[in-house]
Amino acid sequence: MSYTKYNEYPSLLKPGIYPDGTIDQLGLGTDVDLEKFSLGNWNSIVKNNRTFFSPLSSVADLLDEESGYAGRPIRITLEGKGQMKFFYQRIVRESDDPWSYDPTGDITEVKFESMYSISDLGNPDTQPFVSGDLYSSPSVNERESTIEWLENNYMSMSAILSENDGFILQNDNFDESLDEHQIPIRIKFEDDVQESLDEILNRSHQVFYHDDSSTTEKVFHYFKVTLDIPTENILGESIQVEDSVLYDGRPVEATAQLVWADPDAPAGWAAGAGESFTIERKPSEDIYAFKLRTVPGLLHDPPNLDLLQSWGHPSYTRNFPLIETNREIDPVDFQVSCFTEEENNLLYYDFKLEKDKFTDTSYPVKVNVGINLFGVISFDNSVTAGNASELIDLFYTIHTDSGSANLTEILEDSRSPEESVYYYEVVQWGDEEILLSDDAFLNTSYFQLYEMEEYPGYNDFNMKRLNQSQLIYSKPIMVDGELNLSSHVYSTPGPKSIKIIVYRYIKDLSILNETILVTKNININDGTLLTQDFEIFGGTDFNFLPLKDREAIIGGLDENSKYSKSVGKIAKDAVYTKDDFLQRKTILDSVEKVTSGEYGKSPGHVDLSTIRIFKGTSDIYDFLMTDDQKDKVISNKFPNFSGSFYGEDDIVKFNSETTDIFINDGDSELKQNCMIEINPQKMEYLTIPNTVGNKDKGILIGDFEVKKEKNQPIRKDGIMQTPLLEDWSEEQAF
Repeated sequence: MSYTKYNEYPSLLKPGIYPDGTIDQLGLGTDVDLEKFSLGNWNSIVKNNRTFFSPLSSVADLLDEESGYAGRPIRITLEGKGQMKFFYQRIVRESDDPWSYDPTGDITEVKFESMYSISDLGNPDTQPFVSGDLYSSPSVNERESTIEWLENNYMSMSAILSENDGFILQNDNFDESLDEHQIPIRIKFEDDVQESLDEILNRSHQVFYHDDSSTTEKVFHYFKVTLDIPTENILGESIQVEDSVLYDGRPVEATAQLVWADPDAPAGWAAGAGESFTIERKPSEDIYAFKLRTVPGLLHDPPNLDLLQSWGHPSYTRNFPLIETNREIDPVDFQVSCFTEEENNLLYYDFKLEKDKFTDTSYPVKVNVGINLFGVISFDNSVTAGNASELIDLFYTIHTDSGSANLTEILEDSRSPEESVYYYEVVQWGDEEILLSDDAFLNTSYFQLYEMEEYPGYNDFNMKRLNQSQLIYSKPIMVDGELNLSSHVYSTPGPKSIKIIVYRYIKDLSILNETILVTKNININDGTLLTQDFEIFGGTDFNFLPLKDREAIIGGLDENSKYSKSVGKIAKDAVYTKDDFLQRKTILDSVEKVTSGEYGKSPGHVDLSTIRIFKGTSDIYDFLMTDDQKDKVISNKFPNFSGSFYGEDDIVKFNSETTDIFINDGDSELKQNCMIEINPQKMEYLTIPNTVGNKDKGILIGDFEVKKEKNQPIRKDGIMQTPLLEDWSEEQAF
């Protein structure tokens, strides 16, 4: 199915997209309101003066101002590249036997504690290098198993951190006397994540220290992995851990090193910019205080404050950044497809010329609706993964020059229609009891957010309604390159205006760029209305006199009748509503039939009795005489009829095919050829049955007036004035 754009239809202000069809099928060749009755689609309302974060995006949790907000999300990855750090203590345990050791004995002393590192892990060409003098002693004989234990636990902790967000808490009460890089960043994990971390952090690995002492106090190496700077030893004593030295002379910071990573980055070493921090933990609240590590010559000196500020440092106050924008966005045109299960478009079909399509599109009918871009080849509505960190940064930096520039750059990449992703919701099918106009839609939640004086908060009622529509009721216009259809069953005929809300997003669905109200007009045909079939209605249950190709009228229609005048007036006034627009075709047909004489000409007053229609050709003698009588008439050259000519026994048949009330009383060849026999005295209401027995029947009709007032349906005014059956036998024909 191809589509065409008409800049002048339905109006110059609303150019429309129309499917293939004739002028009559599309409703374009009329003198009526084309926005109501022409069968195309157009953009009725377009709003893009503001942009909003989408509830479909990865930052949706940040949209709730009151609940569900834990803090600025950020991912943490432990330092990789074959290096890890751990907490070491040399402890003394009490043993009952001086010549053996008890690994569970009471701890009586901590002789030494420090942070160490292991380098060159995973390098097949070298052995792991342990900093400090831990393994310089020959008494340590479990080197490989210790390294393996430390590495396994360290990597388990790293995986948890790489797969789960930490949340930076808002910090409104920081010490303003400190430089920005000295203000700590407070981070908290969700409870289940913290529980998983604690389970690893509470593990320990112990190795007996071989010495020559014969005392009951035995010395052990005691290992733990850690995130924060240890402030207590295993006995609960306050400590300050010592630094050791790497083999290349660089100092080892007394903590694990952390690199801040993009939420979508893979686990392990973080790609891109990052900073390293030392960590202090407040166990009672499970809050970690991250302090920027500023070792001269090792990392940024001065530190990269631009990076910190992009995270929202130092206050990490969440803003709602997407404000009014003065950017230009390229307009988009849609082609809305509406079709039946037989894939017929819902157009104005002529019953006589396209009976199958007319019938298929008549009510009740299931209609499928799909949306695609007009004029864009091979559009598939695919979503592209975006940079979640970049979006999150906007919540904390939009009021800075860099944040504003970042937003402009993000939006600039989605200017053209094909660089966008579209979702839609059918908000009105056109057959509801109460229908909203375009002006009424402007006052709904779909568009009020664009009209408010101030940028709305994300807990605004209209904002919540809009987010609900996007998240629950809308769906992508295409899935896997195919139209994503919606369907509806119509049980009433006539033109229907379908109203569709279309949401236009940037490619990663994170920002709502535009909201559009699309109008699509379709027509549900009515088989009973277009032809006004007597067989369907029966009696006088019709507004317009039915006339099909195989009907005969006995009598005729007076051009000065109430019916002729009133139908002509309706056709001239043309004050139709959507409920009676289909009758416009019938009205025009009626006027044409009256003018052309298809309803016949009125003969004035006339008496009707039995009416019969026969197959073949017959003359009056076939109806009035016997075969012998016909032969005698022919041989006498058709003389005038008289009783003396025929004689007393040769009078005209009393019960001939003409004078018999019911033809079934006889059994002649004429009877076999009789197709219709209508006897007015056998009238059932205003329907006269065909006593021959087939489905044809007679309808008694008379004069009546049809009225059409503005915003009112077409109706028959009063009772039809029909002929009366003469009951007085002296006045009857027979």
